[in-house]
Amino acid sequence: MRKRHTDANTLFHRLLDRFESAGLSGGSNKSIAEFVSQNFTSLDEEEKFKRMIMHAQSLGAVQLQMDKGDLSHLMKRVTLTDAQRLYDATGRKPKRDKLEGARSVLTDFLNSLPSKYQQEALLVAQRLLEAWGSGRRPHRIGEDDIPSAKDFVKAYSAALGKDEADGRDLRTYSRQECGDSKLIERQMSRIIAELRKLGRYGADVHDDMIQADLGLEKFPHLVQFTGDIPFAKAHFDRGRHIGIHPDLIEDLEILPLRALVTIENYASFNRYVSEALKPGMAVLYTGGWPGAGEKRLIRKFSQNVSEGVFHWGDIDMAGAAIADAVWKASDAPFSLHQMAPQLAKDKGAPKLFKEIAVSDESPARELVEWLSGENAFSLEQEELDPIPVQCRSDQIRYH
Repeated sequence: MRKRHTDANTLFHRLLDRFESAGLSGGSNKSIAEFVSQNFTSLDEEEKFKRMIMHAQSLGAVQLQMDKGDLSHLMKRVTLTDAQRLYDATGRKPKRDKLEGARSVLTDFLNSLPSKYQQEALLVAQRLLEAWGSGRRPHRIGEDDIPSAKDFVKAYSAALGKDEADGRDLRTYSRQECGDSKLIERQMSRIIAELRKLGRYGADVHDDMIQADLGLEKFPHLVQFTGDIPFAKAHFDRGRHIGIHPDLIEDLEILPLRALVTIENYASFNRYVSEALKPGMAVLYTGGWPGAGEKRLIRKFSQNVSEGVFHWGDIDMAGAAIADAVWKASDAPFSLHQMAPQLAKDKGAPKLFKEIAVSDESPARELVEWLSGENAFSLEQEELDPIPVQCRSDQIRYH
């Protein structure tokens, strides 16, 4: 069914789209024309439409054809007469100019990437340019959306350049290699679609399998098992951790500890365990918002610590709410760790939040008030490297 237009600008761009498509496919001898709607919402809308069409016609860019007979007072269709004049009238750049501009910008961008990623970056950039030249928008990225193209090329080349011996988790790897802890994650569907298109993976290979094959997991899942076997040396003195069934929590014998550290995000939890854990401390992954099992274990640990509970999470309103939930489940003094507003100002981005309700006694109260102000910033904890919590016994004041 023919589309009929009520907006002149949309009609002009449709004419130019068809002109470019015809030219890219070897040209066309057929007239390029678009039909005018006869159902304008108001007389003013119709007059505005006709005024713009008549102006373009006066420039020699288009020609307006009226209907016939009893309908001769109605506009019927608009035919393209001179594409260059219509480009000038609309301020739109010809596709060939946009392609050359995109090629130039991407070439400079490729040269700025680390040498180890440039080969894959070059290949995927060439495929983008080839698709644009054929009038396609691969992964919904057009030649006029260079920022998205750069993000895709950077993430794709870094994803394919990860060495299998590189043990960094997805967000740490993305932050250190791309300057953004979630860039690869945001581009993952495009990366996987590109790899499928190239035939590297069949349709029966699920996306999460591809992500695991590339070494781009947030962290490997725990291995869960049961069996009539002894489990010895469970003191985790080598940066290890374990998952247990919630029903076993009450059976745990918790020896006296210095502190409990609770952590919102899985990647940061794994990194803290392996990079920042001090002797005499426990670390618990809250699973985002702590569930019933996490809350039971927080309470059990907190009843056996001498220097309190420290919570590390995102500096945003959800992170503050999670901190408040952990505090409510705790039976020990509570502090926020690496959640100071100054960190968000230094490394985060401005963001507006709707204030949540927490009690005046909540350790998250000041953070909630700051986040609900006009000058708030947010920061995801994966943007930070883990550092040990500082207890009173360390003789270092905790900030």
